[in-house]
Amino acid sequence: MKFRYYNKNIDRKSCHRIWKENAWIEGKDEQKAMDIFVSDGRNLVAEVNDNAEGIACGKPGNMNYQGNKLKFSAIVAVATSRIARKQGLEASLTAQLIAEKTIAGAHVCGLGIYESGFYDQLGFGLGRQEIIRYFDPSKLKISSEHRTPIRLGKKDFNKIYQSLASRYRSHGSIMIDSENYFQAEMKWSGLSFGLGYSNKFSNEISHFIWIKSAGDNGPYRIAYMAWQNKQQLLELLSLIHSLSDQVSSVGMVEHPEIQLDQLLEHPVRLNQLTHNTDIATGRDALSYWQARICNLEACISACKIDCLPIEFNLKLSDPIAKYLDKQTAWQGLAGEYSVYLGADSKIQPELRKGLPLLTTDVNAFTRLWLGVQTARGLSITDNFSAPEELILGLDECFRLPQPSFNLDF
Repeated sequence: MKFRYYNKNIDRKSCHRIWKENAWIEGKDEQKAMDIFVSDGRNLVAEVNDNAEGIACGKPGNMNYQGNKLKFSAIVAVATSRIARKQGLEASLTAQLIAEKTIAGAHVCGLGIYESGFYDQLGFGLGRQEIIRYFDPSKLKISSEHRTPIRLGKKDFNKIYQSLASRYRSHGSIMIDSENYFQAEMKWSGLSFGLGYSNKFSNEISHFIWIKSAGDNGPYRIAYMAWQNKQQLLELLSLIHSLSDQVSSVGMVEHPEIQLDQLLEHPVRLNQLTHNTDIATGRDALSYWQARICNLEACISACKIDCLPIEFNLKLSDPIAKYLDKQTAWQGLAGEYSVYLGADSKIQPELRKGLPLLTTDVNAFTRLWLGVQTARGLSITDNFSAPEELILGLDECFRLPQPSFNLDF
């Protein structure tokens, strides 16, 4: 088994086969979408018997951390063929891709998951529970009116990309810096359409919704939504309300700063009335993304914390090293450090005498740093051990808004 960069001339057919075996693509149109999907970024393949039997794709991007932009690498697809399962190939291939992206400058890596646990072995920590809300659009309490929107189609992927890049960004939100990624996603989106509004002074889309439909009467699922201010958000919600003459159920991931129940008429009563129907309203809570710190210095420097300064020693383990070739320049983040948290946070690769000690792994430390979980909670559920006074101090410092990627991938 060996890893190398994807080469279209050599690997195209083999990687089509891998994705077909994973039931990700079928016909020629979906193969063309895959070709677009892998056409930018440096993707890795795993060779077995001189054939590509695994592929891992990463896209560059950025993360908003307390108003600071960090370099983000999105692991957007990892797949192995049927003959390469249960050989440790997927974990090793993903680990190598993370190392390559870190060496190239990534500060944080993230990915979407079907089930928690597998990527823990590569140092990923579980993200927040996202709320997926299902509601009857006619029950939205929106007093503002909306203008006539413009139609958006799959050919408008570049406008959609630009709109998402300029949307309002909350803590932890990410953006994938690849028009090709969104072009491929549009091609794969099945029965779908977009509605939005253009900027008065340009042809750019200022705010929009992209909807996937299960049929003429829905239900609808909002796959992408972008807005820059309160007025634009309310206009989009009014637009969603106007769709209620055709559909009775809309599903969307709640923005971490917006509680949709505040904008719905009788949400609890409606949940009870529609329970076990095809148009049931209600909510699911699911942790479906994970992240890991890849550059400690950059991530700690981004902490501009308004609290009494705190200093501590950190003994950090990182399970990813087990899956990396010993010749790889980056071997994870395991080590001993001293950390200063305050208005000018910093980390040094040494222990200092007299400081309290935090012993943890990069999985849990990422969850603390992002604000997914408190130090107190991590000391109960994760590999996270520190004296009581340090636990209290960390919880004083990391009073962060709930993080969310706010972009599914």
